[in-house]
Amino acid sequence: MNGQAAGRAARGTDPARGAQAGAPPFCAASGDDLVRVGLVTKGRGLKGEVFVKPLTDDIKRFERLHGVYIESADALHAPDASRAVAGPGQGDIYFTEIERVAYARNMAVVKFAGCDDADAARALKGRYVSITKDQLAPLPQGSYYIFDLVGCAVFDAGGAPRGVLTDVLETGSNDVYVVKRPGGEATGDLLVPAIKSAIMEIDIEHKKIVIDYNEGSDAETP
Repeated sequence: MNGQAAGRAARGTDPARGAQAGAPPFCAASGDDLVRVGLVTKGRGLKGEVFVKPLTDDIKRFERLHGVYIESADALHAPDASRAVAGPGQGDIYFTEIERVAYARNMAVVKFAGCDDADAARALKGRYVSITKDQLAPLPQGSYYIFDLVGCAVFDAGGAPRGVLTDVLETGSNDVYVVKRPGGEATGDLLVPAIKSAIMEIDIEHKKIVIDYNEGSDAETP
């Protein structure tokens, strides 16, 4: 088989603006139902604007969103992550509308409803900007969202476990799957190129990936 890419991993595609129109101002959402699309790095100015580092393929996505969820860094692992909260800066997860978006270099500058001064903006530093999975557009066949790949059990062609996929590295030519081996840190990670000669099967429904690859093998790369 040739070294053609086995399928690109996507960090997010854009839902249409207004996809959450009609959502209550602060509604409950399970962390498992959310996809992180940005990270608030710091505030800007005195009017509540914040810098958001995009965690998606398209920085322009924020101007097409009606609203988003704001998560604390550990919200996905919090036992009560499904609870609703009263407003900005409180609790693990809350919904807020986007009032305006600008851009500065490779960052989005976002004004969230209810974040109206420098102190409120400062309180958002380190929080994630998330959307619900049903806002994501379908991907082309052979492409996968990274959050769907992460956590998949990885096996070789003979059925032997090789580890668990923990991350996807985007190298430009082809993605690389980071697989944590059963031996943990002592054995190090297995880096698998996402090319057809190395990836035999991806079964998202059953969280399973089958590979035909060993470090030092002659698997062709693009």
